[in-house]
Amino acid sequence: GPRHSIARLLRKQGYTVLEAADGSEGLEIFQREREHLGLVLLDLSMPGLSGMQVLARLKAQAPRLPVVLCSGYALPEGQFEGAAAVLQKPVRAAELGQAVRRVLDQLSGPAAG
Repeated sequence: GPRHSIARLLRKQGYTVLEAADGSEGLEIFQREREHLGLVLLDLSMPGLSGMQVLARLKAQAPRLPVVLCSGYALPEGQFEGAAAVLQKPVRAAELGQAVRRVLDQLSGPAAG
């Protein structure tokens, strides 16, 4: 599915990717691995918990952890409190790579901290 292709793209670009089937599993992985996570890529249309619920929980527990949202709908930037970037599906490889790079660069750049 699309999740695997996105994970594969990111792995090709040298990232370590942890995949979750749904929001609950994503939150479990987050609890377990939070020290090691640099970024969360969150699809807004998932089974179980909504993407917005997952976003709210992540932000409550780790306000500084960047979350990049993917959605099949056109979303106005800034509609989502706390999202580092919003990508529209289908997400293109180049666009995904650029967004992830940009968000991580902002973190490690001089503005971080």
